[in-house]
Amino acid sequence: MPVMVLRSLNPPRLMNGTRCIVTKAMRNLIEVKITSGPFKDEKHLIPRIRLQPSDTALPFTFQRQQFPSRPCFSLTINNAQGRSLRVVGLDLRSQVFTQSMLYVALSRTGRKNDVYILAEDVLLNGSASLFLSILLVSGYNSLPRSMMYWEQQEDCYNSAISKTMSRNRSEMLTRYIHVADNDNLIAGNKFAKIKPLYKLLNERLVRLFPVEQHLSTDESMSPSLFPVQQHLSTDESMSPSLFPVEQHLPTDESMSPYYVKHSLKKCIRGKPIKFGCNG
Repeated sequence: MPVMVLRSLNPPRLMNGTRCIVTKAMRNLIEVKITSGPFKDEKHLIPRIRLQPSDTALPFTFQRQQFPSRPCFSLTINNAQGRSLRVVGLDLRSQVFTQSMLYVALSRTGRKNDVYILAEDVLLNGSASLFLSILLVSGYNSLPRSMMYWEQQEDCYNSAISKTMSRNRSEMLTRYIHVADNDNLIAGNKFAKIKPLYKLLNERLVRLFPVEQHLSTDESMSPSLFPVQQHLSTDESMSPSLFPVEQHLPTDESMSPYYVKHSLKKCIRGKPIKFGCNG
């Protein structure tokens, strides 16, 4: 069984962090063989020693005798620093603290084919569908920056998007998601990277929305689907009761005052109201 030494028993051979394999176990001794480093394959004996916990809150000193070692089937990135390994299995289900730690983990072997990575699937639990939904909504309700959907300002905040997915996860998917093979893109096609997505969306929309059942067969509009008398006025003018012009359209080209800090806020010289948003 692989173990790691927790005390410096015989420097520089048996140090804190030395990895060994138990070759023989006795009542008060275990025989181990060092597996790496300049003293590889050397055999040593590890005795039981007295250990005292340093962070106890008890009013008395607690002691126990045990082997200063623990099972070690894997290594942390910090303990792997400076070691040369033939094969490396890297568990990245939790993100590394810094990029330098990732470099240390990936450089423990000399060949990239000897590195195996276990990472969390970023598209679990329907994240791909949710991400595409956010993209579709952002096309109708566009903002200067995608991060503004998670801001707390009333004119930016979108509860549907912010409650569907966190801002960091959306940013990660935007950065790393691919729908096409970048090594086999069609030359000269500007939409080659998103063409598979358009093709898939068109197939799904045609299948889920039969045109013959929902649309009219000629250029005229079906009265049963859109009653004109109920939605449009009888003459060329627009009915004031359905669309009050003074409530929805600006009366001139003046600037609407806006005193909160916002990326849409403008400053136009010569206007009665210099700072605000266009009405």
